[in-house]
Amino acid sequence: VTDSSIQVQIVPPRDIGGGEVQARIQRYRVEYRPSGSSDPYSVLVVNTTEQNTAPNVTLTGLARFTAYDIRTAAENVAGYGSPSQVVTQKTRGVCGDSTLQSGDLGNGVSYTEECDGGHCCTSSCTLKPASECSNNGQCVAAGTCQCNSGFVGTNCQYSNQTTCSGNGIVNATGSCTCFPGFSGAACGSANAASCQSLRDASGGSSLSDGIYNISDASGYFLTYCHFDGTSGYDVLFTLSSTDSTVREFDDNTFWEGTTTYGTPANAPAGEFKGQAYSRLAIGDEIKIQIMHQDGRQVGYAKYPVLEAFKEATWRKLMEVASPNTVITGVRSAGAQDSTVLSYTHNSDRSQSLSGDPFLNHNHALKINLEGTLFSSDNTKVRVMTTVDNSNYPHTFAGLGGYHQESSWAVRYEA
Repeated sequence: VTDSSIQVQIVPPRDIGGGEVQARIQRYRVEYRPSGSSDPYSVLVVNTTEQNTAPNVTLTGLARFTAYDIRTAAENVAGYGSPSQVVTQKTRGVCGDSTLQSGDLGNGVSYTEECDGGHCCTSSCTLKPASECSNNGQCVAAGTCQCNSGFVGTNCQYSNQTTCSGNGIVNATGSCTCFPGFSGAACGSANAASCQSLRDASGGSSLSDGIYNISDASGYFLTYCHFDGTSGYDVLFTLSSTDSTVREFDDNTFWEGTTTYGTPANAPAGEFKGQAYSRLAIGDEIKIQIMHQDGRQVGYAKYPVLEAFKEATWRKLMEVASPNTVITGVRSAGAQDSTVLSYTHNSDRSQSLSGDPFLNHNHALKINLEGTLFSSDNTKVRVMTTVDNSNYPHTFAGLGGYHQESSWAVRYEA
């Protein structure tokens, strides 16, 4: 029984006389009308194809919460027999229907069943309050919660934040799909210490660049991971030439502080400095990647980190490293895409630095350079290579730089 239909189970007559007559029943006639009505019965004729069997018939298009008188008759070659006794059955109501009245409706059917048995229906077929939907939604129909944003489940009882600890996506049955780096039924176990460990745990499967969860002794945090072959890189910071900030040498808050800037979603297109900058060890390799402002890669360079610096954080190196500290071996790999951006230099000054120091020279990385790279005491650079251009002291390059000459000065971040 629903609010618009009733299923009728027809039982073949036990004996209508004539011996073999029962075997020759050809069809059944189902008659129905609203209870107490004097209108003619509506008729539904159903053929039968097997001996001594009768089909189940569903009466459709009925009025909600209405009692119907139903009877049946069997037909054989002699015609229809006498109708059966009348059976009365009510269709169910719809939760929230103002025409419904409370009370037992008879036929052994409880009132809750009469209003569709939904968990959103009260004993008087009215909608229950939001508490029935865990206070995370509203009852809108029988058995139906309309959940607020972020909640799912029959009673709106599940959410990413509570069910999956904020570390995964929950489905309507309460099962969590954990973000990379987390495991457990509620995604409560952080199990990746770096982007490289995520890559190692992937078993060789491809991982896409993006935001991942990383954990250390202080807990987990979000970071941006860049994957390149078998390597996984934690993006420590990105510098954008299109924003209004200039992270030059003397910006100690940026280079030596724990303050973060932007969110992992900003990397690699905009300025970003994440928690990995202050919390994760540098590890075995540093990769510098240069991007065009339209998102295409211009080029990259990779440097093997010297053993003495592998366990240090980048912030700690910036803070305590002596001037002109070399922290890597010579560039181990690199490439540039000339179709994205062509490098030019002043051909009239052949002694000037040609191209980009990271992309065009196989040297090591040096940090906190002060005054010696170009035989000048007015040049400072946070990240540079060991390339020398002493013949022309006005050349400046690298990341986080400052150059002054007489009455003019240049402060730059890249």
